[in-house]
Amino acid sequence: MDEITLSEAIAVILLPRTRHLSAYALADYSTTFRKLAQHLKTDPPIASITVNQVRAFLAARRGISKKTLLNMHVGLSAS
Repeated sequence: MDEITLSEAIAVILLPRTRHLSAYALADYSTTFRKLAQHLKTDPPIASITVNQVRAFLAARRGISKKTLLNMHVGLSAS
């Protein structure tokens, strides 16, 4: 069985008909996931992404408010 990649998981998470999210929330999640993918520089299987990789991604965010950082954390945690 093939493992689901990060990009495939993002596509499913962001399908509006599968999640009842506002347009703002969808845009926010999309930005967070796109930045995570850029940070990882690959399209790894979703199950292979480690807590430490997510922590490093969040720690690398510079010039954003604490609220934006919290939103990114929530988006990644909720998916």
